[in-house]
Amino acid sequence: MAVLGKIRQRVGLLVFIIAAAILAFILMDVTSSSQGVSGNPNAIGSVNGEEISAIEYEERVTNIVNNYQNSGLTVDDRTRLTIREQAWNQYIEDKLTQKELKKLGLNVPDEELKSLLLGDQPHPTIAQAPLFRGENGQFDRNKLRQYVEGFKADNPQAQSQRAQWATFEQSVQKEQARKKYTDMISKAIYVPTKLAEQQNTEKGKKANISYLTVDYATVDDGEITVEERDLKNYLNEHQDEFEAKETRTIEYTSYPIVASDKDDADAKNYVTERIAKFRNTPPEEIERFLKRQYTEIPYDGSFVTKDQITSAQKDTLFGLAVGTVYGPYLENGAYVAAKLVNRQSVADSLKIRVIAVTYDKAGGKDKARTRIDSINNLLDTGGDFEVLASSHSEDESKQTGGELENYIKPGQFPKELNSALFYENKQGARFISPTPNAWYIVEILESLGNNESVQLGYLSKNVEPSKATRDGIYQQASRFAGMNRSVEALRAAAEKEGIQLQTASGLTKNSFEIEGVGVSSDVVAWAFKNNVGDVCERVFQVDDQKDGETVSNYVVVALTGSSPEGTVSLSNPSVKTQVENAVKKQKKAAKIKQDIGSSKDLRSLSQSLPDTKVDTADIDFGSQFLPKIGNEPKVQATVFNIKQGDTEIVEGDKGVYVVKVNSFRAAADSTDVSATQKANAEQLQNSILHPEAGVFKSLVNAAEVDDGRFSRRQ
Repeated sequence: MAVLGKIRQRVGLLVFIIAAAILAFILMDVTSSSQGVSGNPNAIGSVNGEEISAIEYEERVTNIVNNYQNSGLTVDDRTRLTIREQAWNQYIEDKLTQKELKKLGLNVPDEELKSLLLGDQPHPTIAQAPLFRGENGQFDRNKLRQYVEGFKADNPQAQSQRAQWATFEQSVQKEQARKKYTDMISKAIYVPTKLAEQQNTEKGKKANISYLTVDYATVDDGEITVEERDLKNYLNEHQDEFEAKETRTIEYTSYPIVASDKDDADAKNYVTERIAKFRNTPPEEIERFLKRQYTEIPYDGSFVTKDQITSAQKDTLFGLAVGTVYGPYLENGAYVAAKLVNRQSVADSLKIRVIAVTYDKAGGKDKARTRIDSINNLLDTGGDFEVLASSHSEDESKQTGGELENYIKPGQFPKELNSALFYENKQGARFISPTPNAWYIVEILESLGNNESVQLGYLSKNVEPSKATRDGIYQQASRFAGMNRSVEALRAAAEKEGIQLQTASGLTKNSFEIEGVGVSSDVVAWAFKNNVGDVCERVFQVDDQKDGETVSNYVVVALTGSSPEGTVSLSNPSVKTQVENAVKKQKKAAKIKQDIGSSKDLRSLSQSLPDTKVDTADIDFGSQFLPKIGNEPKVQATVFNIKQGDTEIVEGDKGVYVVKVNSFRAAADSTDVSATQKANAEQLQNSILHPEAGVFKSLVNAAEVDDGRFSRRQ
C-alpha cells in the first residue's frame, strides 16, 4: 500500500503519523493516542493560505515521541528535533492530500471501512496482531469480535481501547483514501507503442569504442591556479545547482563542562566513606542499601560467571571471598566499590514445563493466585501435569502439555521467576512464581551444566562536575562574552587569550545541529534574530551525545554572516568547497586538453601521455555503467551522437577521455514491445509512490508553505 510502502522507505527515523497509530494498535498500548483537530485560532504557519494549528502540530509531535519510547527507542535532543521536522512535513502533506481528496470526492464510506476492519479479509495489521491469533497461531475472527464487543464495557481499560481503536480506524480510513488517489493516477498511465518501440531500438543499439583516459589525479594541484574570481564566476553560472535558503554563519567558542580535580576527589570520598556500611550490610538488604546511596550501577541480584563480568577488574572480583568489598577503583568515569554477595553453582540451562494463569483473564492478580493455587492442589493430590496444563494453562505451551520446546537460559525470564528457577530450586522441584502478567506453576524437568557464578553489588559514584564547577565555567564564558561586544573584539580577545574560535555556516531557520559542538535550536534562533557583528550576551548550554555519553559545553556565539533566500555565497564553507573542487576539475581538464593538443591519434597520444594506454569497450545505449569506465554519462552521450570513425575529447567526471567509435551495431528487430511497455508503466507507478519525489511530495513542492515555527523559538 502507498503509505506502508512509504513507511518502509523511511526506516531511518519512523516518519509516521499514520504508522504511529498502527504501531500503537499492534503493541496494544494502554494509553490513548487519538488526535483531535483543534479549533484553537493559535496558528503556527499556513499552507496555501490555510492556517496550521499549533496545538495539532504539537499533538503529532507528542504521538511520534510516545511511539518511539513505546518501541524502546531513546529520544534525545537531536532525535526530538528531528521528530519535529518529520511531524511538520507529514502534517503539511496530510493537509494538502486531504484537500485534494475532498476536491476529487475520494472518501471511504463507513461500510467500506467496516469491511476493511472486520470483513472477510481484514486489514493486514489486524490479521497480524498477536492479540487476534488463535491457538494455531493463525488469525481468529472470534477474538477480534470479542475485542470489539469489549468496547461496550464501562471501565478505564475499555475506554482506552475504544480511543485506540478510533485512532486506528482514522489511520486505515486515511490510508485507504490515499490508495484510491494513487490507484486513480496509476490507472491513467499509458505507454504508447511507438515510444516503447523507440526505446527498444535505442536500448539495443551498441557501439565498439577505443579510448584512453587521463585521470584528473595525474595533475597536481600545484600545477593549476584557482583565483577568487574563478570561484565567483563559477558560482554565478551555477547558482541553480545550490540550495538557496536563507542562512546564517556564526563563530563560537566552547567551554567544556567537565569535572574538576575536587569533583574527582569528592566522588572517591563518597564511595570510600560508605564502604564500611556496605561491607556490613546483609545480602537481603543489599538492594535497598544501594538504592538509598543512589548508586549509579543498579543491583539486580543476578549471578554471573567470570566471563560475564564486564569490569576490567573481573579477575580480582571473581576471586573475592563472600562478603568482601574491593575498591574504590575508577572505571568508566565512576568510582566503584564492589562486594561479592554470594557464590554458587548455577545451571547452564533448564528443561521446564509450566501452567500459567494470567491476571487479565482471571480478573486480577489475586483471583489469578486463587486459580493457580487450586490447580497446584490438584497436582499435590496426584493430578496429571500435562492434562492440567492442556486444559487450564493460558500459556502457548499448553499445546505441548506445558512443556517448553527449548531449554531455557538464565536471564530469559523476569527477575523473580529467573531467581526461583536458577538460584533457589533444583531439578525435580515444582513451585509457584509470579511474573508481571501471570502466576506460574513451574516444574524443573532437567538441569544441565554447573557454572561457578557470583553475585556482585556495586556502590558507585560518577565523577561529574558539581554546581560550583559548572558555575565557575559559566562565569568564565560569561566574562568572555560580556567583555567583547563585537566580532572584532571577540576575535582579538580570542587570539590574545589563545582561545580557538570555530565556524558554523549554512544554518537555516530550522537547523539545530551546530557543527563541532552539538544540538541547539536556541543558538540558531538567536542568529536569525540579530545582526551581523553581534555577540550574544547569553551563554548557551549545548549538549551532544558521543559514544553513549552526554557531552556538554557552554558556548559564546557571534553572528558573522548572513545570506538572504535566493542567493548562495562563498562565505558558506560547504558551498566554497564544492565550488573549489568543481573549478579545480575545470582547470585540470583544460591543462590535460592542452597536453593532448590537436592530435586525435590514440596510439601516439598513449606514447606521449604518461600512465595512459588504449583500451577498447563495447557500450550499450541503455546501460548506465560503462565497462572499464564506470558511470560517465558524458562519454556515453558523446559516443552515440558522433559518426562511426570519429574521435572526440570528452571532459568526464573522473578525467578527460579521448574516444573513437570503431563501429555501431543496430538493435535486433523486436515486434513484441509489451514487456517494455509493462516495465515503463511499473516504473511510473513506483514513482507515484516515491517518498521524496512521488505524487504526495509533489503536492508539497507545489504548495506555498509559511513555516511560522521559527518565530516561537527563543
